[in-house]
Amino acid sequence: MISAVVDRRRHFRKFDGILIETITIRFLRINSIMTDTPSESPSEPTPPEFSKEELRLAMKAFRKRIKLIRLDDESRLGHGPMSSGGKSDVAAIRPPDQYPTALWRLLAEQGKLRREGGGLYSLVEQT
Repeated sequence: MISAVVDRRRHFRKFDGILIETITIRFLRINSIMTDTPSESPSEPTPPEFSKEELRLAMKAFRKRIKLIRLDDESRLGHGPMSSGGKSDVAAIRPPDQYPTALWRLLAEQGKLRREGGGLYSLVEQT
């Protein structure tokens, strides 16, 4: 959770609580409306295309990562010697870095993952 906060501070600069990117996009839109000319840069970039194989491998990596983190959490010291252990409290994790952020957002839009905020994602319960 701490790493997500550090990443946010590194990647986003704020001006009075508003992201600089948001201010720039709003300025370009207002400028193009007032001058009746299209802006030089597109306001909405096209999302990258990912193959089904990339999506499948990313989900496999995510499931493996969350499984290992949960096993690590359950094997920690602190459970009583006479107890049967403890259930993991891990609900969401930061996804593996070898895949781009756009891929994780796409998987969340498809309903395979749930965005928990702060760069964390969780698995959607299959019923």
